[in-house]
Amino acid sequence: MEAAEELPKTSQPAIGQFVELYEKLTADGSEVISIHLTGGMSGTVQTAESASKMVDGNITVIDSNFISYGLGFQVIKAAELAKKGASREDIITELDKIRLQTKLYVTIDTLENLVKGGRIGRGKALIGSLLHIKPIASLTDGVYTPEANVRSYSALVRHLTKQYVQAVKGKTVQAIGIAHADALELAEKLKKKRCLITHLKH
Repeated sequence: MEAAEELPKTSQPAIGQFVELYEKLTADGSEVISIHLTGGMSGTVQTAESASKMVDGNITVIDSNFISYGLGFQVIKAAELAKKGASREDIITELDKIRLQTKLYVTIDTLENLVKGGRIGRGKALIGSLLHIKPIASLTDGVYTPEANVRSYSALVRHLTKQYVQAVKGKTVQAIGIAHADALELAEKLKKKRCLITHLKH
């Protein structure tokens, strides 16, 4: 991606693919909980919802309101509960709780990919690059929401850890996820922060 002139592009599955899969999964009478990345960044969940109405089976489509680990944690919890024999209603209730208790931050090292993706103009990216700006955003109600701009890795780590400490004060953390795309050094710095594990449920 770093060397590519054009970024790889993604597209949501066709509605027919959802219909085919839903028919296969419900053929034996099974219920389906279909969890997807936030509708604020993709039309996938809307397509899944439309497909579910074209199938006779019992299908519940859920907008996770997240991407990455924010989505993954919901999928894992749903699978764990289903394996234990939990009802569809109980699983949905638990997922609702997880969404309310999840906070997800996104940051990028360079603004160049935002230019390639058409998110910002080259002039704005040039200014940002000259100032060494590294934007930090969160997913709020499933929508990419800018939160801060920092100018170094150390400032980025300080900001994220500060936000984390404030968010979990007096709480027990069920899980933490750090995902990266060719930013292993930064991910390792965050992982080593003691405050990340202080409140983590063992």
